[in-house]
Amino acid sequence: MFERLAPEQQDRLLAGQLNHLLQHAKRYAPFWAERLAKWSPAEQRLGDILDQVQPLARKELQSEFERLSAKFPKRDALGVSPGTTSGSTGTPVRFERCTKLYLPQYYAVGLLCSRWHHIDSMKPLGVVGSRCKDKERAPLGIPFRWLGPVAVGFERSTKNREISDTYDYCAKRNPTYLQAGPTLLTSLARYALDHGRSDLRPELALTLGSVVTDDIRQTVRNGLGAKIIDRYSCEETGYIAIQCPKHNHMHVISP
Repeated sequence: MFERLAPEQQDRLLAGQLNHLLQHAKRYAPFWAERLAKWSPAEQRLGDILDQVQPLARKELQSEFERLSAKFPKRDALGVSPGTTSGSTGTPVRFERCTKLYLPQYYAVGLLCSRWHHIDSMKPLGVVGSRCKDKERAPLGIPFRWLGPVAVGFERSTKNREISDTYDYCAKRNPTYLQAGPTLLTSLARYALDHGRSDLRPELALTLGSVVTDDIRQTVRNGLGAKIIDRYSCEETGYIAIQCPKHNHMHVISP
């Protein structure tokens, strides 16, 4: 319902959330106690609050990890776990996240995206990439299996494999949905075009990980016959934005 609220109501709710977050950080993290020493919560617009807070530099995040960590009561009960970013935009950084808060939001946005784009859980999904493991049978997981039966797809690693091997395997399975990074999808599409192949024809290509340009969309459409559905995410928070069901622009997951 958030997206149906008037912009002023959205701003007020988000400003309230940000005030709570900054209070929490100031109280429990030494770094933020110093950075926010002169800050105090007030009834303000979201932009006004952000203007008062000095942005966190990447180098600070890398060098001040321990002082940035919020040691709040009962944090262990929320399943706080460490992790690192993928390093796709530079040197990886460490982070902590509360698993019991992170996962429900991640699942909810994944389900929202599937409903927006009419993804059918009874049709197979193939997932390919360098970080994948080889799985001949890979059914859709949470939250889809909570809702009933799900299709069985596959997961395939591209590590130490030629693009022709990846294409042949995917073509043999020919899933309804194919998830891969934009660069890999482009390589698969160009391989199909260069070799006159048309035996890999997913209905949708689902992307994560890097920017999807208009040229990439057109190449994948020409080579694989598939429309790209892009999702923007990060290791720290999960989904940040998902593609509009009517256009190619993105909707930020503001709530």
